Amino acid sequence: NPSLTIEYDQEVVAYDPTVLVGDPLLILHYPCWPRIAEWELNPSAAQDPTIVVAQTGPCPSEGMMDYVSTSYYDLTVYGNVYDYLAVREDLETFNMIPGLATSWSVADDDKTWTVNLRQGVKFHDGVEFTADDVVFTYTAAMDEDLASQVGGFLTQIIGGPENIEKVDDYTVKFNLPEPYAYFVEVILGYSILPKHVLENVPYEDWRSHPFNTCEGSYTSNGQTFTGPIGTGPYMFMAYDPTTSSNTLVRFDDYWNAGALVSEGKFGIQYVVVVFIEDSDPAITALKNGEVDLLDSQYHLQTKLGSIEEPWGTYVTYDAYGVQELGVNMLHPILGTGVDTPLGKQDPNRAAEAARYVRQALSHLIPRQNIIDTILDGYGSPGVTTAITTVTAGYDTSLQPYSYDLQMAKSLLAAAGYDTGVAPPSRGFLEEYGLYVAVAVVVVVVAVGAVYFIRKR
Repeated sequence: NPSLTIEYDQEVVAYDPTVLVGDPLLILHYPCWPRIAEWELNPSAAQDPTIVVAQTGPCPSEGMMDYVSTSYYDLTVYGNVYDYLAVREDLETFNMIPGLATSWSVADDDKTWTVNLRQGVKFHDGVEFTADDVVFTYTAAMDEDLASQVGGFLTQIIGGPENIEKVDDYTVKFNLPEPYAYFVEVILGYSILPKHVLENVPYEDWRSHPFNTCEGSYTSNGQTFTGPIGTGPYMFMAYDPTTSSNTLVRFDDYWNAGALVSEGKFGIQYVVVVFIEDSDPAITALKNGEVDLLDSQYHLQTKLGSIEEPWGTYVTYDAYGVQELGVNMLHPILGTGVDTPLGKQDPNRAAEAARYVRQALSHLIPRQNIIDTILDGYGSPGVTTAITTVTAGYDTSLQPYSYDLQMAKSLLAAAGYDTGVAPPSRGFLEEYGLYVAVAVVVVVVAVGAVYFIRKR
């Protein structure tokens, strides 16, 4: 759907340099990449190999599976518990390198992908990872009973469970209905779930199961667990609902442990993720040694002067961050336009009228004033979700609509409203509409809804 955005093209991760080595490539883009197993401890912290990470939101928020959770804060935890068939190598080449898959290839038809799996990989309960887990994971994600937020997308690309074939215990074949250029980057980037744990749990019960909620317990392979089981570098250990904190412990049987240790990594034994909502107490906790890292969602760009060595330092990086106002495209005025004066007068022009209303509302949003007065100068007017300056193929000529009350009134007049201002010329509207179609720039407020931008 169209949206009006404020873009955050720089993000900051603050940390204690006496605990973590500050190579930006090792702290960069937390929590998505690289994972905590890649981080290096300062030698002075080796005697207490525990790090405490503070984040601005609670976890679990929606759950511990990326197939049922859209929460960044959940990803902080489960992103280190699971593993992926392919992983990103770096942020310069964006190459994908083997993870749970050792290799992949595509047939001459560009639709048939063969994925070879790593042998000898163990889940946290000791059960071996095989092709059955891969087929089970993607089948579940596409099942309508699970109602996963990624189910429709995966079904569109893969075509359905019948298009995933187990060739043998360590080979899976994806028979796509159409070529998909980003198969490795996207499809192989989903976490793999343990079939032996979840296969007898009805899809409608996944969200309430202790595997996902981290409350209560279940048994697997003769052991008692709470929270998720994966093949990743860290095992889920405990969730404290009183403090909304989660504890992970290093999985010493991790398939890539030897390589990581040889590089001086994987030295962190325990990871504690705590919830501190606002930035000022989070900075204080970092200064007092109560936490070792503050996640990027504190948006510390305007508070860098308060982070001082020896207790604190930070890294910055180009980021994909936005705040958005979204519009309901089924709304009779903002979306379909059937209740606009022009839409009532001529139903064939209802969609056109709705576009004028969205354009008008966009001109009524003082983006820069919001940035200057509410966000302390941090951020820049965005074009629309999901297009930012770090989006591949971003067109730098695209510009957000200006704050212009007269233009807003004129556009509302074009939609049939009496604003006391004449509508733009027909030629202008045709050119303006084409610009919108090309740039995908429209406003995004919803009638009857109030949005708040909160400082951290």
